[in-house]
Amino acid sequence: MSKPIYTISKDVKVGIYDSEYVARVYKDKVIVTTPYVRWRNNTGTYAESKDSIRNFVVIADLLRELGDDCEDRAWELIGHALGDEYLKCSCF
Repeated sequence: MSKPIYTISKDVKVGIYDSEYVARVYKDKVIVTTPYVRWRNNTGTYAESKDSIRNFVVIADLLRELGDDCEDRAWELIGHALGDEYLKCSCF
């Protein structure tokens, strides 16, 4: 398995839990770990999901932005690619 070119993280509060988004950017894919609260009956527990981005245009844009130290813009691109409303907002 290849090593990621970039690994970035973004702090977030998920329910009562302090957590973070993590994105590992490879030359051919991006793996994003997203925290969330899983509800069963009346109990919420911390959980994470993993998504991948394999669109070469998005990956090229991410590599360019991260090469320029524009991490906020990179998170915005990831948000658009995944349809994540929180990350799409450039106002963090």
